[in-house]
Order: sequence, then C-alpha cells, then structure tokens
Amino acid sequence: MANALAVGIRDALRRPTRTTPRIHLFLACPVGLALLLGHRWNRLRPTVVYEDVRTAQGYEPAFVIPA
Repeated sequence: MANALAVGIRDALRRPTRTTPRIHLFLACPVGLALLLGHRWNRLRPTVVYEDVRTAQGYEPAFVIPA
C-alpha cells in the first residue's frame, strides 16, 4: 500500500514539473513512506529537500537530489 502511494506521488509530479528547473520538497510523513518515496524519486527534476529545524526560520534546505 505504501509503495503504491509513493509511486502515485511520483507519477502525479512527473508531468507538472517537466518545465520547472527544480522541485522543492517538504516532507511531513512517516519515515517508511519517505524512504519508499526516495527509492521511487528517479527521473524527476533536481529536488531540494527541506527539514524542519524547529527555529524561527522554520524549514531549511537539508540536501539536493540531482536528476
């Protein structure tokens, strides 16, 4: 079930992000879904993944996934 959700999220983003230079990803999900999504994120645009650092700034870039 979680794998199907990860594939569905990836597929839903493929077409709308074809013309964008970069995807900005904010994850708020169970770690298992984040892991599966990471395994399915291939062949998308370069992606900046943000993390909540629990400061006044809120989210900050954690790492970049190259395309």
